Amino acid sequence: MKSRLFLVLIGIAAFFCTDSLYGQNGLNNKNLSESIFEREPNLGTMQVVQLKLGAGQHLYTGESLSDILDDGYSSLDIRLGWQSKGYADWQKAWNYPLYGIGFYTGWIGERKYMGKPGAIYGFFRQPFLNRQKHHFSWDLAVGLTYDLNPYDPEENPLNDAIGGRMAVYFTAGVDGNIHLQPNLDVTYGLQVAHFSNGRIETPNYGLNMLGFNLGVQYYFNSSRRLLEKINPEYKVRSRPLWIDTELKPWKTYYEWNIGLAAGIVQAGMHEEYFGTFSLTADLYRRYDYVGGVGIGLDLFYDGSMLRELSDAGEVVDDQWYKVLVGAHVGHRFYIWKFNIDLNLGTYIYKKTDIHKSIFARLGLKYNLTDHLYTGVALKTQGLSAADWVEWGIGYRL
Repeated sequence: MKSRLFLVLIGIAAFFCTDSLYGQNGLNNKNLSESIFEREPNLGTMQVVQLKLGAGQHLYTGESLSDILDDGYSSLDIRLGWQSKGYADWQKAWNYPLYGIGFYTGWIGERKYMGKPGAIYGFFRQPFLNRQKHHFSWDLAVGLTYDLNPYDPEENPLNDAIGGRMAVYFTAGVDGNIHLQPNLDVTYGLQVAHFSNGRIETPNYGLNMLGFNLGVQYYFNSSRRLLEKINPEYKVRSRPLWIDTELKPWKTYYEWNIGLAAGIVQAGMHEEYFGTFSLTADLYRRYDYVGGVGIGLDLFYDGSMLRELSDAGEVVDDQWYKVLVGAHVGHRFYIWKFNIDLNLGTYIYKKTDIHKSIFARLGLKYNLTDHLYTGVALKTQGLSAADWVEWGIGYRL
């Protein structure tokens, strides 16, 4: 508990120091002229603090935790965000999104079986259906969960959902925002959450949760005092004023991507680790500022396959069972220097039916340069069970 509180306090301190660390508009007494107050309605660093409570039910796919998870879950989130203001084309295209960091603590079942998890994550929120007093937004968050109580054959044999003390934290949702005051909103929403370690440690049925949340959020401008000192007549905003300027016409283009990724997995209940590798080549057509569509081929190597076959009663000594070839279609979202990839694929070569006919991939890439990127992705068996986590690098033409 002390370590969790310490992390929260560190995050809050860093958050309130952001204006002095990078000053979103480079604000200081030397570079602020009278003309900038006339030209720019959105000066300063606009930030948001949100507190929300959540509750709901488990969508459990395992075998032995059904009774333990019957009472559902509850959660508390504290979020610290930066409000974009439309200065960059990608911000306008995404409708002035909000992004930041969050801290989660939750009750997901009896503590002796599930632990008392916390999480640290990054989030991205895009508004839509904007109205003066009420708007909606969709929300995506990815991070790391800790303080889980994992499977143990002697002390915790019923926990077939989580095999390790840490897991990936993922949520997606839709929220409504009711504007009570210029600086204050009440929020409500529907959210799905997922805990999984990508089969790095087994068992790993994972936890899937669906529920509602209710919260409040406060908007403020941490540059207010500086702006009012320089120009007392300037109207300092805590929320951005929409800048009604047209985006430059988009010129569609194609991009080739080739990526290499690796990971580790366990098979069944064994403690031995196996390597995985993925080689992916795809072609994407970027159709606007926000998105692109693509097709591609995948070459996979699953080092755990012979052990999986042995556990299923089929003893083979053919290394080609570890090799799979797939083809996929995909959609890519472009957010600043980040890409979010959603792939759906099928195998065109595999020597066993242990792997289902289709697979999916959810990936996050960061563009180090115009051509070089790094990223992480979760590959699944079918549309639910995790197959492995891909940590990789790639090159884009």
